[in-house]
Amino acid sequence: MDPDALAASARNAQHLTGIAFAKSDAARPPMPTGSVDRIVTNPAWGRQVATLQHFPALLAAWRRIIAEDGRLVCLVPPEFLRRFEAERSDWKLLESRQVSLSGQHPVIAMAEPKRR
Repeated sequence: MDPDALAASARNAQHLTGIAFAKSDAARPPMPTGSVDRIVTNPAWGRQVATLQHFPALLAAWRRIIAEDGRLVCLVPPEFLRRFEAERSDWKLLESRQVSLSGQHPVIAMAEPKRR
């Protein structure tokens, strides 16, 4: 991630409370278990930007840090939705909306963690 982009994000949110920005490996976020209320993300799909992690690894990492009443919103290709709907998934897909973006048709997925 570009350090200037991270700094710009922090400046844009400086009037808000309870928001932190950090550069880390998406599959190993440095937050404590259950400490994050909301995750909004556009992970690499392996098309325009190479991906080093597989989506299931990212879902597992996000599940670890999200609060029990948290929400995940992510922009993903439609074929990634099956990861939310899998029988052994730790996520419950609440809603998905297909959009048009630069000739692609990804979905915005909103999910909550399944109760353990």
